[in-house]
Amino acid sequence: MASISSQQVLALAKALLDSAQQGNWQQLAQLDRQVACLMGQLGHEPKALAPAVAQLASAHGQARALAEQQMQRLQQTLNKHQDRQEGLRAYQQLEDF
Repeated sequence: MASISSQQVLALAKALLDSAQQGNWQQLAQLDRQVACLMGQLGHEPKALAPAVAQLASAHGQARALAEQQMQRLQQTLNKHQDRQEGLRAYQQLEDF
C-alpha cells in the first residue's frame, strides 16, 4: 500500500467540500467513494494523519449536510409541481363535467 500524506487527505477534504458547495453532485459521489476507499486503506491512521483525517471527516459532514439541503429543496419543488398537477386535474374534471 502506498503511503498516504496529510496533504493528500486535506486535498480530498477540500475537493469534497468544494464539490458540495458548487452542487457538483456527480463529482461529490466520486469523491465520496474515494473517501471510503481511503478510510479502508488507513485502518487505524497514524497519529500524524489524525488532524487531516479529522478535517476530512468534518468536510464530509458538511458535504452531507449540503446534499441533504439540496435534496429537501428538490423535494419541495417536486411537491409543488405535484400539487399543481392535482389542481389542474381537478379543474379539468370540473370542465369535463
